[in-house]
Amino acid sequence: MLFFNACAQLRNEEALKLGKQVLSQFFNEFNQKNVNSKALYGALDMFIKCDDIKSAEILFNKLNKNVICYGSLMKMYNDKNEPEKTLNLFEQMKQTKIEPDQIIFVSIINACAQIADLSKCESILLQVPNSYLNNIWIQSALIDMWVSNIIIELIH
Repeated sequence: MLFFNACAQLRNEEALKLGKQVLSQFFNEFNQKNVNSKALYGALDMFIKCDDIKSAEILFNKLNKNVICYGSLMKMYNDKNEPEKTLNLFEQMKQTKIEPDQIIFVSIINACAQIADLSKCESILLQVPNSYLNNIWIQSALIDMWVSNIIIELIH
């Protein structure tokens, strides 16, 4: 895991290439079920930080998914202005019964702010547990979301 973290911190093509080689060796030498899942999450982080979306998506589909890897991919999609993909991941989480945490809801709300679809925003807001509404990051994301919707309404 530390190796992939170092590659992620370098964020350059050479580090990414080396990281891919090491990951390939992992898969060649070990049965995928025996590969250290923390190392795979580290590799996912490396792909995201090195801006290798395709490799991140491929690895994500091989992982035993948890809230952390969903959150990482959601952040990447939001950063790449692909909020629909973030919302699709949220639907996947619900289908697989993975409970979203506050960080996931911040990502979802941020995706809604990018889309600026009032009905979608309201639908998502209804899914946020009341206990999370006191979180400053969620409150800030909600403000951004509502402001985005107001601006869109004013433009039209």
